[in-house]
Amino acid sequence: MKKLFLTTFATVLVLILYPPSAFAQDYDVGGLKIGMSQPEVETIISENGYEPYFKAGRKTHIQTAPTFEQAVQQKQGKYLSKKNQEGLGSLVFQKDDREIIGVQFKEFPSGPVVIGVSYSLRDKTMTQPVFVDRVTSKYGKADQNTAMPDTSTWLGDEDIVIDGISIKETLRRPGIGLNLTGLVNSVDYNTALNAAAPAPKGGTSF
Repeated sequence: MKKLFLTTFATVLVLILYPPSAFAQDYDVGGLKIGMSQPEVETIISENGYEPYFKAGRKTHIQTAPTFEQAVQQKQGKYLSKKNQEGLGSLVFQKDDREIIGVQFKEFPSGPVVIGVSYSLRDKTMTQPVFVDRVTSKYGKADQNTAMPDTSTWLGDEDIVIDGISIKETLRRPGIGLNLTGLVNSVDYNTALNAAAPAPKGGTSF
């Protein structure tokens, strides 16, 4: 009983000194978070009324990238042309022809993972002071502010870990826009690449 009381007391003390937002990765842009999978992104995007956005001259809103298996092969020296990339690099969506959300992915052993979300407003229906007030009310006081250019930055306190690979989260507000980025630990990622099964060596003409 005494042990249970001490454990409960310690938990309450931690929550008082460090509220959940201080040690949980809970930044989101339009409901999208670092570490999400492609199906999670597409579900949230659809629920929020966004549709695929086709940039000028493009027939798709999808940009490809090497899959994790292909990245392993590249690490081992195999050449891979862009047209043969089978992984997911990014998706772009729009809402009411005025709001644009871009989602960047990186291929992990378990599949594509969100490592970036960008938001921009194409028209001038909202002033920057109003946008700044809304952002501040959602995310709280920024960790860093600069005047030239006008930018606010929120720093994540705890790494996200997926497939043994850590990601550090940062949220920035450049003017009337938001950039949520996840910095993938290169050492962890290279360790995962090196741990993958070696690709079979193909024959050559010489």
